[in-house]
Amino acid sequence: RRRFHPGSTFRLMRDSFTALVGGVSVVLLIVATAVPRMHSIDTQLNTTDGVATTVNYGIYSVQTCESGACTMSRQRCDNPTGTDCETSFAARCKVMKAFAVIAILAAAVGAWTSACQAHYDAVEHPNLLEIASDPASAIAYSGATISCLVIFSTWANYARGPVNLTAQCGLGGKGDVGVSFIFFILTWLSLGMLAILYICRVYDIAGAR
Repeated sequence: RRRFHPGSTFRLMRDSFTALVGGVSVVLLIVATAVPRMHSIDTQLNTTDGVATTVNYGIYSVQTCESGACTMSRQRCDNPTGTDCETSFAARCKVMKAFAVIAILAAAVGAWTSACQAHYDAVEHPNLLEIASDPASAIAYSGATISCLVIFSTWANYARGPVNLTAQCGLGGKGDVGVSFIFFILTWLSLGMLAILYICRVYDIAGAR
């Protein structure tokens, strides 16, 4: 298998480090997907007593808080009224849910293959698993990176969309992005760097021969 020489640009990016980064990224993806903190908006729904209601949107759930009491509900990807806006959001919702699962699974596979490389030396153990670890890691991390990009770009487009009933509808740029949105961006950056690293290793870039 092609290995980095001591003078390689990526020498410090050892397999144990990439496995650690991959594992942390998996945890961040799980948290970002499970916690309803993609976006938070304060709305004046209760006009009787003027109590502000905070709605926290997530990939799989929505949290509504009023006067300190919060309730959780499932993020439904449906369009009960059949408007262009609800149809569009339902499609976006399904896309984000699907790519969130793909991102977690792909990142987990990448972390596992990196851990295999950290534990076994391909020179001493030249088996098929070790030989295939570089391309497998490159594909897995690339898939997770693209999935994260799809998720936060889809939500960003919806968050800044106008408040109307058209297919381009959204939240009108109101509210604030949450920790889940930030986690998807962070994992996109970290997994993207790992993807580039393993693509370089596969194609012998930066003198990796």
